[in-house]
Amino acid sequence: MNSYHPHYEIEIIDGTDPTSYFTFCVADIPKNEIIYDKDIKVVGRIISIEEGDVDCFLAYFLKKYYDPTLFYNSHQDLDDDEKEAFYWWLVENVYTYEAMSAMCDEIIKVADLLDRDFFNPELEDVKKEFSIFYMSDNDDIDHINSDCSPKAIHRHAYVVVDFYRRFVNYIRKMMMDHPECNLITISGP
Repeated sequence: MNSYHPHYEIEIIDGTDPTSYFTFCVADIPKNEIIYDKDIKVVGRIISIEEGDVDCFLAYFLKKYYDPTLFYNSHQDLDDDEKEAFYWWLVENVYTYEAMSAMCDEIIKVADLLDRDFFNPELEDVKKEFSIFYMSDNDDIDHINSDCSPKAIHRHAYVVVDFYRRFVNYIRKMMMDHPECNLITISGP
């Protein structure tokens, strides 16, 4: 277990941020032929996460669990190749509760493995995008030295572990609070 625990944490905003943040929320969406923003009814709380943090720590999971065959992901206004994958810019990426629940289960498994066995080969793909610049304060010596070595990343892994656990708690609570819905939307900046 990693024992290095200064005070840095990856931010999860309760609410929206109009700048470079992704939003995550439960949604009620009618099954229209084309879905417009005005058709999406946000239900309950919204959380926002800065796009760099999404890129470094969540994109692996968002891409893995994205279902392009889900009706709500048909994105009529995108090119065919863009419809097949999680879309980064200004489009609602829709996940069922079932997919989000499976994603959350995997994220917790990864967090636990990062915490107790950081160098496990099973974590290679997840850790590929980890960056010391998103894991530490600007005045941290690893940040100052631009040290993105596995040892530096390992020293700051507790930050990702904490972020994963908080993120999963938010998502699970959002789903629990709204059992009448079955969809979570994630939209980029």
